[in-house]
Amino acid sequence: MVELLDIYLATGAPISEGWARLADLRLGILVGGMGAGKSTTMQSLRQAGLDFTLLPNRRELTERLIVAPIQREDGLTPHKLDRLSRLPYIHRYHQRQPAGLGYAITQLSVDPAQIAPQGNPLLMFDGLRGAEEVQYAYNHLPRAFFIGLYTTDYVRLNRLVERRDAYDHISAGGACHGPEEQIDHLTDLGVPLAGALFTSNEAQTLLESVRRGIISPADLRDRLTLLSAERELYDLNATFSFMQTLGEKRAAVIDTTSLTPAQVLDASLEFITQYHSR
Repeated sequence: MVELLDIYLATGAPISEGWARLADLRLGILVGGMGAGKSTTMQSLRQAGLDFTLLPNRRELTERLIVAPIQREDGLTPHKLDRLSRLPYIHRYHQRQPAGLGYAITQLSVDPAQIAPQGNPLLMFDGLRGAEEVQYAYNHLPRAFFIGLYTTDYVRLNRLVERRDAYDHISAGGACHGPEEQIDHLTDLGVPLAGALFTSNEAQTLLESVRRGIISPADLRDRLTLLSAERELYDLNATFSFMQTLGEKRAAVIDTTSLTPAQVLDASLEFITQYHSR
C-alpha cells in the first residue's frame, strides 16, 4: 500500500509510474545524536549554495513512518507526542525491524520531476543515529553518502539547553530539586544514568551552573533524561566506529566538539564535493 507523505514523496509499494526508488537517487545523510549540529549544518549547506532537496526531517519521518502506524494498531488516532513519549513506540518498532528508521527510509519513493525538473537531483536527510540504522541504509541505498557529526555528551547537553526547543521539554518529569535545594550529584536530579555521561570535571561544571542559576534544575533534568533515553536506544560510539570502517568514499566523520559551525560546513562541503567528483 502506498502512502503519500508529500507531493514528491511516498512510502510503500508499488511505486507510481515515473517515480523512483530512493535507492536509485543521490542522497546525503547526516548522522548524529541530539544536539550534534545536524540542523545547523543542513541550514549552512543551503546558505552556502548547495543545491538539494531536503527530505522531511527525522522527527517528522519517525512520526509518520514509525509512531503513527503503531498508534493506529493500538486503535488510536495518530497524534503528535513529545520526544520522550515517542520512545516506547520506537522501541516496539525496533523489536520488529532493528534497522529502525534506516529501514523505513529505504521504503521511500520520490517523484524526480517534482524536485528537480532538470534531472540529476541531490536529496539530503537529517538524519540517522544507530549503527544498525546506518548499516542498513549503507547496504540498501547504494548512491547514498554519510556525514557523521560527532561531539561529546557534555557539548550536546549544553546545546540542548541553549536551543530551548519545546520538543525537548518533558511534560511529566521525575523527581527534581528546586533551585533553593543543594544538588551535590547529577543523580540527585532523578536521572540514574546521568553520572555515566560526563567526566568528573564536566559534571562539576554542570552542578556549578545549577547552583549559580545559569541552568535551572528542571532544564538540566529534562536534557539529562533525553540523553539517557537516547543512550539506551542508540550506541552512538558504535555508530561512529562503524562509519570509520566504511572508508572515505561514502562516509566521513567530523568531530564537531571544538569546531565552529563554519568549520563543520567547510569540512562537509569538501567531502560532498569530493564524493560527487568521483
